[in-house]
Amino acid sequence: MQNFQNPTVSVTADVQKAQFSELLARLSQLHEDPIEGMAGYLVTEDPTYLPDDPHIKILIRSIGRDKLLRLILARALGTSSPAEEV
Repeated sequence: MQNFQNPTVSVTADVQKAQFSELLARLSQLHEDPIEGMAGYLVTEDPTYLPDDPHIKILIRSIGRDKLLRLILARALGTSSPAEEV
């Protein structure tokens, strides 16, 4: 039996991975400690932990907190992609 994937889900996941990479690069450029800022945001969802850069806030909101956590865990665990939502 073949496993057919929804191409829209694949494109969305690729876009989110690209946004995530861009977010990390931008945070590293603009924030003294990007890990501390990201951790503060993820725990509280308070954007004041992030640099005052509208592009970063747009990126982080477009990815979403749950997807952001999945992407971080996937990268940390060395998996190719986070599990897709059903």
